[in-house]
Amino acid sequence: MKKIGLASLVVIGSTFLSVGANASSVYSSSNKIWNKTPWITMTKNVKIIKIKNVDPTYKSYPVKYLVAKKGSHYRMDHWGTDYSWVLQSGKFNSGHKYTYIVSEHGHKWFKFGK
Repeated sequence: MKKIGLASLVVIGSTFLSVGANASSVYSSSNKIWNKTPWITMTKNVKIIKIKNVDPTYKSYPVKYLVAKKGSHYRMDHWGTDYSWVLQSGKFNSGHKYTYIVSEHGHKWFKFGK
């Protein structure tokens, strides 16, 4: 009887751990939501760094510091390498010459949708 109770506790505990891991996985760069460059809304003012793209990438350098205002809407990519959060619309449209990265860490500064 004691072994059954312990086994049940292990199963219940692992279920809670997997639910917690899945709840934050939407912010992982490997999540499918980032395949389509979703719209996001800024929940606070965020510093944006305009990067001059140079080959090789490690030689790229910042050329300007800007601010994305609270309540503004942009399309955003989550690369997971080099620059994690990259804006892809409006005046912050990344391309071959420049990349606009968000200097914030984590995900408390935006929400999904317009």
